[in-house]
Amino acid sequence: MEKRKIQDRSWLYVDCRGTMRSYELGNGLMLYVCRGVQIGEFAPHVIADGERQIQQSQRCIYMVDALESNRMDTAFRDQMTEWLKKNSPRAEAHLLIRSMLLKMAVNVANLVIGMTVTHAYSDVAAWEAVGQRTMPWFKRRPLALPEDVREPSAPS
Repeated sequence: MEKRKIQDRSWLYVDCRGTMRSYELGNGLMLYVCRGVQIGEFAPHVIADGERQIQQSQRCIYMVDALESNRMDTAFRDQMTEWLKKNSPRAEAHLLIRSMLLKMAVNVANLVIGMTVTHAYSDVAAWEAVGQRTMPWFKRRPLALPEDVREPSAPS
């Protein structure tokens, strides 16, 4: 996995299975734009972001644009579920998704946590409205990659 700081102060994580870009927006709000598979190696970075947000803002709101993500691996789901369980109600996750596998992962996470702290959306406007409660200017962003980053190939 490659991790790189981008000029706009975001972070880019690239693996042969998936890509994730993270943005720290302030007031406890984190944005992730994902493509491909959300892998276990990404989770420690997402968790570290969450820990920092809780220290700075007493909360962490993960806004995850996973419309171009087809699934998360078990290691990612397990690590994130455990962290969210430990940190609820100070932490929550809002996923914009198409994939039924990701929708099932959200449901499983909520069952394990014992309360609803992860939310799935298929409507962009509804998902953006959640982010806009914290930052009125919050909008979906495309997954822009630097020219020298090779996009992971789609699974066959």
